Amino acid sequence: CTACNYVVDIDSTQAIKCWECKNLFHAIGCSQDSYCVSANSAFTGHLSPAVKNAKPFSSRFGRFIWVCDFCMTEMEKKRVATVDDRVSILDKKIDNFNMSFRNELKEMKNMLVTLTAPALQPSEKVETVSATKENVWNDKHRVEKLKQKVVIKGLKGKVIDAELLEKTCVDNGLSVMSSYQVKNTEDFAIVLKSQKDAKILEEKLNANLPGHKVDRVATRTPTINVTGLWRNYDRAELATMIKQQNQSIRDLLESDMSEENKKLDVVAVKPLKSNPEVFMATIRVSNVIRSVIAKQQDRLCIGTQTICRVYDNFYVNRCFKCQQFGHIAENKVQGVKCSNDAVCGHCAGQHETRDCEHKPTYLPSNASCINCKNANHSTYNHPAYWHGCPVLGECQKKLRSSIPFYQGSH
Repeated sequence: CTACNYVVDIDSTQAIKCWECKNLFHAIGCSQDSYCVSANSAFTGHLSPAVKNAKPFSSRFGRFIWVCDFCMTEMEKKRVATVDDRVSILDKKIDNFNMSFRNELKEMKNMLVTLTAPALQPSEKVETVSATKENVWNDKHRVEKLKQKVVIKGLKGKVIDAELLEKTCVDNGLSVMSSYQVKNTEDFAIVLKSQKDAKILEEKLNANLPGHKVDRVATRTPTINVTGLWRNYDRAELATMIKQQNQSIRDLLESDMSEENKKLDVVAVKPLKSNPEVFMATIRVSNVIRSVIAKQQDRLCIGTQTICRVYDNFYVNRCFKCQQFGHIAENKVQGVKCSNDAVCGHCAGQHETRDCEHKPTYLPSNASCINCKNANHSTYNHPAYWHGCPVLGECQKKLRSSIPFYQGSH
């Protein structure tokens, strides 16, 4: 017997053979109880004759087939691998179709431009769009349309004159989204509709009011997850592969754009919880590079593997002490600790989560979210760390709206 290593005769009423590997097992009476097929009477009267095609089963069409656990697992693995291969092939076919379709559209566009363009003088030059080389950011128009926040520093304890600032914006046709004085300071913040407007305001204020320092506030940048990596890449290695193997990103990095618009930092590479053999990378990119990836159907070429999919990541910090969003329990870099009272992340009690008496069970019936309670949500019978928490969703929505790429500019 393969399970208990005791001798079993194929002609014995207790024997059964695996249809796949042909190994023998004790169908009943095996010392390894988990390998026993059924009760003694059921096997002797029904299953054994069906396997051996004997007794009443000798004249019937079909027979009972038994497969051991190991062979069943191997068969399932092969079946899953076959499905994965078919999905990969289908993905590649779709990618090839999309690429060829885009190239055909570009060629048609060039033909239409050529046919409809007016006659040019000999000194004029015709600039055509390359049908093979894709550089979606060789012009800067869309980059300049990203919102920009500017902070105007106070001079000698005085805030900049509001009427003078208003006149500067009106005379130069600058579109202002909002403006306000920064709390407890002499600084004045103004949000402009585009980077182009911010540059003009900065130039005018520096020329007319040299004493006031004008600083541009760095815009929030997107964070993405890249899935489907087949090994644990080094962060620098992965960044280099993305820059070299994706033509549009490489063209952008070789352009004369600012370093802020060329940002591509790999934060971490870690295995998936559901499948430790597959890895996922978390990357911070500029709004411009995120737009380039969007034009590639949210996919990246990395190494020799199947094109990797890209998903947006709206991570919001949650304090493990008070459970509130927007900060952490202890920031060792800045030397700051949360001063709020401890709140349990599971039951919302006045104690730390690790000390919760419900920890061994963590049943939904005793779960309670302190954030949803404080926000007066009708449903709060879930832990504060639940990924579907309504308050978390509101924070993620607010974070999304603060990033220019998601504000409809792309």
